[in-house]
Amino acid sequence: MSLSSLISFGNLLLGLAVVASFFLENWWQKILVFVVAGFFVKFYPGFDLSLFLFILSAAFGAWLADFLRNRTSANFIISVIVAEIVFNVLIAL
Repeated sequence: MSLSSLISFGNLLLGLAVVASFFLENWWQKILVFVVAGFFVKFYPGFDLSLFLFILSAAFGAWLADFLRNRTSANFIISVIVAEIVFNVLIAL
């Protein structure tokens, strides 16, 4: 999988994982959603840096969604956008 297709497919899964984590209360369930979504990004066995960065940015987006939960009505949109930006910046390094 090339870097551009990884980023586009990863962005879609990252957004879905952060939105799905918005409806979960337990952090173990959220981490399980992130890991499963991360393994859909990488189809081969093993663990590499881009998968770790995907899970890390998804966890950051979920933490931001939890932090902003009572602040605005569009907080999950903000958390998804920030998680996408963090993932793209980290993967480009």
